[in-house]
Amino acid sequence: MSPELKGIEGADTEKKSAQEQINGFERYKAISEFMNRLDHNLAESLILDLGCGLGVISLPLSKQVRWVIGVDLDKETIRATHLKTKKLNRDNFVTILGSATNIPVKSDYVDFALVIGVLEWVPCSKPYEDPESTQIEALREVRRILRRRGRLLLAIENRYYLRYWLGLTDHHSRLKFVPVLPRKIADSISRRRKGEPYLNRTYSYFELKNLLRKAGFGTLEICLGIPDYVFAEEIVNIDNKDEINEKINSVRQSKSRKIAWRTINRLGLMKFLGSNFIVACQK
Repeated sequence: MSPELKGIEGADTEKKSAQEQINGFERYKAISEFMNRLDHNLAESLILDLGCGLGVISLPLSKQVRWVIGVDLDKETIRATHLKTKKLNRDNFVTILGSATNIPVKSDYVDFALVIGVLEWVPCSKPYEDPESTQIEALREVRRILRRRGRLLLAIENRYYLRYWLGLTDHHSRLKFVPVLPRKIADSISRRRKGEPYLNRTYSYFELKNLLRKAGFGTLEICLGIPDYVFAEEIVNIDNKDEINEKINSVRQSKSRKIAWRTINRLGLMKFLGSNFIVACQK
């Protein structure tokens, strides 16, 4: 039995599950507010959560939308999420086993697609193919299932986040500096140290816009999750320096991190050195 499944069925992980729910609610709340701002008819929408995991976003979201489809590549995770939907009586939440490059949903069907912390992992499903090409393939697959003028909400780390330059270990690859290095050098380092290519492609502000354009999406808005996108307390347009500064002061984070964030923001470098992007796109 997977750790995730034990977390549902075993009493010994109640404390961990409770903390996950608290963190998940914070993450859900900011994203839910952002989605409502993008689409005032959200209550009537059909949402697809690609790489839904244990549903920390989409399960709470299912309380306020018409229908949710959770898609994940891992069988045990999907089973665990399915059990959670039954336990919570969420009859409008359907779990489906599927990959980002082959979503088992018909075309022109979904109003809103969530791709949160997933795109950088997509190339791992096809390790012998070009990572960027696999990501574009996945984004085009998301576009296929969206209805006309349907929305994509994508969240991903900034390749050039300041702390990567300062030696922060990339949690995807468990290597230092690889996100900021030229792709060929990063790949060479990964092969030498881990015996595998560097697949977890993240992007700069302009690279990400170009990637989405190649996949056929029009970018509506690029935002910043504060303090990060994983458990965002606030989501703010990345060009709104005044609001970013206000939200930096209001969120829970260390004094040193607040100083660093305010400095980056004051210099107008948030889109270059900030930690993440939360992007709203339209088909």
